[in-house]
This record gives sequence, C-alpha cells and structure tokens, in this order.
Amino acid sequence: MHKIVPEIKPLPQLLLIAFLLLTNQLQAQTIGGMIQSATDSSIVEGAHIINVSNNEMAISSSKGLFELLAAVGDTLVISNIEFETKSFSIKSNTQLKVFLIPANIQLKEVVVSNMPKSEYDFKRKVLDMEMQPTQDFIVAGIDPVAPKSKVPPIYNLDQSNSLGFAIFHPLKFTARKLSKGYQDKAKYYKLKANQGQIIRVEQKFDRSLVKQITHLEEEELTAFIQFLDIDNNFILKSNEYEIALHIKNKYKLYQSLQETDSTTKSNSENG
Repeated sequence: MHKIVPEIKPLPQLLLIAFLLLTNQLQAQTIGGMIQSATDSSIVEGAHIINVSNNEMAISSSKGLFELLAAVGDTLVISNIEFETKSFSIKSNTQLKVFLIPANIQLKEVVVSNMPKSEYDFKRKVLDMEMQPTQDFIVAGIDPVAPKSKVPPIYNLDQSNSLGFAIFHPLKFTARKLSKGYQDKAKYYKLKANQGQIIRVEQKFDRSLVKQITHLEEEELTAFIQFLDIDNNFILKSNEYEIALHIKNKYKLYQSLQETDSTTKSNSENG
C-alpha cells in the first residue's frame, strides 16, 4: 500500500515569513532621549548611540539630545571615549534619560631599559628577536588585550534573519523569531562582539575630529555628521589620513548641495 503524501502549500508559509520579517519594522518608532554625566549632570555631546537590534545609529547633539528608530525590547549601546560604555534594553516608549559614568583611564608606567648603544647595535637586536607565537603585537609593560569575542553561528542574527534562511529553514526561522530567550542571547553575543569594535572606531573617528576639519559648530556639525553617515568598516580599515580626506571630500559635496538648495530656494521666492 502506498502512503499518500499530503501536498505542501508554500503560500501560507511565505506569508507568515513575510509577516515576521515586517513585524519589527512595524513595531519600531523614533525614540528620543538625553545623555548626561552621572557625576554632575552635565551634557554629553558626541556620544554614539547604537541600536544593536536593528543596527540604527545616532550621535548626541551639543545639547545631549538624540533620536533613533527603536522599539520596546531593543538593546541600546551608548559610548563616548571620555565615559564608560553603557548598554540597556528599552522598557517603554517614553523619553530616555541616560547617565554615563566618566571613564577612569590610567596607563601603566612603561620602563625603558637596556637601550642599544648605537644604530648598528639596535638593528642587530631587532634581527635577533624571536617571532612571537601569535599574530598579536605585544608591547612590553602593557597587558595584552583580551581576544575579540565572536558570535556563535547559531546566534548570528544576520544569518537567522536572512531571507534565504527563512525560505530553506522556515521552522527554525519561525521558532527563533518567536523565542525571546533566543533573541536575548543573540543580542548579548552581538553586543559583546561589538564592544571592541566600538572602542576602536571611537579612537579613530569622533565629533571633535569632524569639527577640527570642517570648523562647524553645534547643530550644523550634527547635521553634517548625519549627512556624512560614515561606515564603521571604513573607519576600521582606513588610516587617519584616509579618514580625514574622506571627511574633507564629503564636506565639499555637502557645501555644494547647501549652495544649490539655497539658490533654488532664492529663485523660487523671487519667481
């Protein structure tokens, strides 16, 4: 006797997948807030606010204010080179008030001894040095940093939320979307992996650098940084000169667009 295999109708599954893909976007809305110092309630300007749940990013203005797309349950990471990084989950849609703790950065004293007597002696010492067992460059007197955290493949949201994964693994896709425990763990691993990247980005690019190059102030500076929309991957792989050149070129384009908008507005008013 042959078993009758029921026909699988893919349309309802595809509709469910499409619904789940759009759920987060439908729930998300613009949430604003203010960032202040925890010690004296002073305004924190130029803080990076990253929503690790949807990869949205904002920068606090000269008044410490920010806005970005987020939903209740999303995880925000707020960092500034002068303060300790803070992360938390959004509990409600009300205005956020965030207090950052000033960073207490102390560098260990590096003692330099046994200096070579001549340039030739120095070269010989370098050539005679043994190769280190790892690819990490370790400076004497400074503790090596911890290895960069990696997201376990099973908790990789970029893969789990992809359309391909949804089509070929609809049951897993649906289960992971509906599992709060899975989503929380995935956000935790992603946050942990991004911590080191955020610090390296802030060391090479921040609001003061853009201000130094463009001489813009306050809201104009904030508007240009939003127009700049510089990618973190570009910052990480570029040197300081390449980043500064990119900012200068973008600023020229920004000025050109501003002049064009001003001319168009003037002509329309005169016409």
